[in-house]
Amino acid sequence: MKNRLSQVIALAALLLGSAQLSAAEPAAAVPQSPPRKLPDLNYKTVGKHALKLDLYLPDKTPAPTPLVIWIHGGGWSAGSKNGVPVLPFVSAGFAVASIEYRLSAESPFPAQIEDVKAAIRWLRAHAGEYGLAPDHFGVIGHSAGGHLASLVGVTGHNSVFDVGDNLDSSSAVQAVCVMSGPEDIVTMFDGADDYRRKALVGLLGGSLPEKQKLAEAASPLAYVQSGTPPFLVIQGADDHVVPVEQAQAMIHKLEEAGVKPGVIILPQTGHDVFARRQQFADQIKDFFAKTLENKNQ
Repeated sequence: MKNRLSQVIALAALLLGSAQLSAAEPAAAVPQSPPRKLPDLNYKTVGKHALKLDLYLPDKTPAPTPLVIWIHGGGWSAGSKNGVPVLPFVSAGFAVASIEYRLSAESPFPAQIEDVKAAIRWLRAHAGEYGLAPDHFGVIGHSAGGHLASLVGVTGHNSVFDVGDNLDSSSAVQAVCVMSGPEDIVTMFDGADDYRRKALVGLLGGSLPEKQKLAEAASPLAYVQSGTPPFLVIQGADDHVVPVEQAQAMIHKLEEAGVKPGVIILPQTGHDVFARRQQFADQIKDFFAKTLENKNQ
């Protein structure tokens, strides 16, 4: 376990862009093996649109392997599964999946969460084929991806968004890391500038009050209950895209449900929390070490 935690420390430095580990951390010398990439795996087809994911597997880690699922941001209207910032997790013995989902211009909510959950069910249904630990899935996302990661986390035992194939497999995850993610879509309209309002209207296919019920259904805050998996919430205090009150409301709701989340509120930081990445490297390392590490034994 000590050796594995050293690898996770090295992972955190790579993931968060640290120039180098200190000389006191011998994990800096751990060699990094390239992951085995399985690209463009079709997990769902909607009409003529084949939705795909990329799966990255560690080269020498014994199966079954814990999985970290990356959900990209982009205001629900842009972004792709390419450019995976959590790819260094593979070097620490985790598998990594990066998934695509229908963007809001193609289909409004709930298409996005239905796709994400379909990807998780597909991965769990094929866990044996790819050497994954089916009961040890974690999810991480930023901005719109953080919203979807959060919504996945709080609806693991709620089948409302589970439609399509592999319904015998669960879409639940065992750990959630949310970075700058909207938690209450209704209040996200409050004081929204043109960029935020356009993204929200695109997601819902309309504005309030016309889409009030849909906005409520899209809000992770509404689903928090006892048994919600561990959360790590990372938020900039000066975020004008997703206000810090969104994270604060979610933290309070989780605590009320008996889920004590990890919380990192970064002062003098906007929506791009990665600008302060070195300040939370250790917390990310500790969170995933405790929730997904050593699960293949």
